[in-house]
Amino acid sequence: MSMSFEEKLCHILIKNRALASDEAETLLQEFKKQPKETFDAFLLSEEMVEKSDLLQALSEYYEVPSFDVIGHLFDHELLHEFPQDILARYGVIPLARDGDILVMIASNPNNEESVSELSEYVTNDIQFYVGIRSDIVECIVEYYQESPFTTRDDDGDYEDEDEGDLYDLDFIEDDDH
Repeated sequence: MSMSFEEKLCHILIKNRALASDEAETLLQEFKKQPKETFDAFLLSEEMVEKSDLLQALSEYYEVPSFDVIGHLFDHELLHEFPQDILARYGVIPLARDGDILVMIASNPNNEESVSELSEYVTNDIQFYVGIRSDIVECIVEYYQESPFTTRDDDGDYEDEDEGDLYDLDFIEDDDH
């Protein structure tokens, strides 16, 4: 019988001495009882592994470098090349363009469907790093909430910074993006 992603990741964490084998079995049983939470978020919420250990294990599992997205300032131009819903759905965020290669951080770098859909928006070859899904989605949501056209008021709510005096966005069509 083939091991699940969760079992393989636990095996890597045990090998790297980031998790005890008896803790892994308990975590796997508890995870099965959880509603629709991703395994990486579950491991972090249970505080059984450090984020750096989890990123290292994900890197080993997917055989790509890992990247912690929290605190990184992403390139606005790269983010605007993709619709927010596509990035959030697949848990991916563009990191950098290096010549003909676009580096993206993904929660699942092996997802062929995401590569196909992302390729509709850029002509670059895509190279993946792995990151933690909840962190990636948080960065995407934060970026789109804090676009250049919105600001936070004193209550933390978002409001239009410019009531249309400088930017008439009605004429912009979104066919290219």
